[in-house]
Amino acid sequence: MISFNKKILSSSNSENSFLKTPSASRNNPYTVSNFKKISPTSVAQQQDLYLQHGDTLVKELFGGASGARVYLIKNVTGDLKVRKFKLNSGHGHNSKNVLEEPHWISYVSGNTNNVSPALVESRKISESIYGEMSKFYPKIYALGEIETSDTNFFDVKRAIGVFYDQEYLEGRLAIDGLRQKTISHTTYFQAIAPFIDLLSLSWESEHSSSLSKNEGSNLFNKTYVHRCISRIKSDPRIVLSEPPYSTHSKFNTLLNSQGVTIDNIYCINPFELLSKIKIHQRLTDIFSIEKLIPHFHGDATAQNTMISESGQAKFFDPRADKGWRESEDMLKNDDIFELMKIGFGPYLHCMINNILSFNEVITIDTCKEDNPVLIENSLNYASTFSLDKTHPFLSWLELFVSHLKNSPKFMSTIGSSPNWEIQLKSAVAIQGLADITYRNSETFMINDFLFTSLLLNKVFAELSSGLTSQEGISSCQKNRSKTK
Repeated sequence: MISFNKKILSSSNSENSFLKTPSASRNNPYTVSNFKKISPTSVAQQQDLYLQHGDTLVKELFGGASGARVYLIKNVTGDLKVRKFKLNSGHGHNSKNVLEEPHWISYVSGNTNNVSPALVESRKISESIYGEMSKFYPKIYALGEIETSDTNFFDVKRAIGVFYDQEYLEGRLAIDGLRQKTISHTTYFQAIAPFIDLLSLSWESEHSSSLSKNEGSNLFNKTYVHRCISRIKSDPRIVLSEPPYSTHSKFNTLLNSQGVTIDNIYCINPFELLSKIKIHQRLTDIFSIEKLIPHFHGDATAQNTMISESGQAKFFDPRADKGWRESEDMLKNDDIFELMKIGFGPYLHCMINNILSFNEVITIDTCKEDNPVLIENSLNYASTFSLDKTHPFLSWLELFVSHLKNSPKFMSTIGSSPNWEIQLKSAVAIQGLADITYRNSETFMINDFLFTSLLLNKVFAELSSGLTSQEGISSCQKNRSKTK
């Protein structure tokens, strides 16, 4: 197995293959002497950037994550490339995560000399899948740590930072095009259709593995429900208890209420709905993942997708768990995960840019059996909008589902599972709930909670005709109507 260290790539833009690890002379080409430091004032960001001599900074690009920055660079020959750069912090832990991205792209593209022998074999076997996937990724030109001196070679803890250079993709960022209406829904769906077809192909390949009902339900709870609740509980701003609240009192009041009325639709607290999934067997069966399929990207949102002028999609910033290169098995996801990321992407972008809001009065109803308590005045949050009327996200999600239903390959594979639509919509809602922890503004946190409450309640309403009142969403509403 290969330990984490530097892999040198060919500097030629026409190549995309790993060269061997530097020889025993320990001649490190990525020492700080090979770079020039650009101060934060030059890039309007509070992070230093290190450029190789001869490179010129063109501009900062959207994206990054993990505290990294992404820049458009012009090299000495005038060629453009994209550099993702991360200053070292936490003794290199986050830096390792950044470098998993180019390693994964190279693996998918057929360059497997940096992974275990078992994964090399799995890559050969899966050529029919990953051979097609490689065309969705940019070429990788170089990656590595920037060491303070050649005596620190292979010591990421002492590195100034890590970086990788990749192909500059011509076109438009999909989420910007969708938001600005320069890319239509049809164009976007057509661009990602080959990606959906590959997911469908992998579902019926020898690399997929079927799960029992128990295994599938445990996986859904672990991947979505438990992960969401764990993130919520770990956020110090969020209090899962009765008032008073020392911080974010409006949000915490909302979070601990039993129900909320949004645009005249009464919604039960999403955490109560999520708790039902594990308690009731019929719900456990419905929310049971059917298959594991090969991992493709892990974060294929519209903000990680470029659409070329010819309508082709390419993805960047993939996610692969730490340690996957030393694994004995091909990295896998559940069959809904990649679709959830596609469905969730436009909503995420709108939340970050404060596009999503409500214009109806929000009333918080604690749904007590004797007397519902309306606390809208104490919440003081009556300035929002109607999701269905003003913002196209719920319509977008329905359009995406409709697109999937119109794909013969999808419907004969993943779509043949009777519960895929319910699972997909629920996964999108749960992702939105978990991402409350990413918000800096209490207003954004409230918006996240309201949206996920509405979407998850709509999902359970679709299910409720075949469920008992204890399994579905009707019992609290009945109590509410009885006391009014």
